Amino acid sequence: MSVSSWMGLGMGTLLGVGYGMASYLSVRWASRFEGTKFIKVLVGSMVARMAAALALVAAVITAKRVDGLFFVGSFLLLFVAGVIVEIMQLSGVRRSR
Repeated sequence: MSVSSWMGLGMGTLLGVGYGMASYLSVRWASRFEGTKFIKVLVGSMVARMAAALALVAAVITAKRVDGLFFVGSFLLLFVAGVIVEIMQLSGVRRSR
């Protein structure tokens, strides 16, 4: 594997893990609120996370210093894992209420 491939793998992993951590923290923060405030905080933080992730993915891909396949592959894998954890966390938050 080339340096570009390793950089793509590392950057995708870093961004994917960062997204997952931000997701976990935003659900914990939103769970402090009740009713419609909970939904507003949760959806607002989701929109902010998605916009930030999209901007960072676009910046990394347009920089052309990483292998796009390894970057997108590692990011997508960890992004999906983060979304699964977020859904599981949300089902636990809703069950406890």
